[in-house]
Amino acid sequence: YTQHHPFKDEYPTHKRSVYQLTKRLTVESYAQTFDGPDPNVCTSQRDQSVTALQALFFVNDQFLHEQSDEIASRFAKVPEQETAAARLFQELLGRRPGADEQTLMVRHLQEVAQRLGASGSDPSAAGRQAWASLTRSLFRLNEFLYID
Repeated sequence: YTQHHPFKDEYPTHKRSVYQLTKRLTVESYAQTFDGPDPNVCTSQRDQSVTALQALFFVNDQFLHEQSDEIASRFAKVPEQETAAARLFQELLGRRPGADEQTLMVRHLQEVAQRLGASGSDPSAAGRQAWASLTRSLFRLNEFLYID
């Protein structure tokens, strides 16, 4: 490989690693969006920013949609919505939801399922999509994204 014929192979993975392949000429969009280090420079401290692109990443990223669908498939099967919502919250955020949070989650599930049902979706598919929507909403919380 030379300057005029650079290495262009990709080895996609969703795992974080110190020993992962890093291309110096093209930075991965995820690393660029979330203040990844410049691969051409040794840095002892990383930049920190909060931008609209980061929020949009959590709305549009295919990987996050796939993961929320996977999680939704587990919780959509539980007959008691309040119990399942509390378990989901506990699993993602590491604490039990407060009364207001519990109410908001159940209301979110009902409103999304109702909206999807009104549009002619299959009721079980609408329920699963509602759970996926709730999961994506929890993924976007500061409490999920940042360690205080």
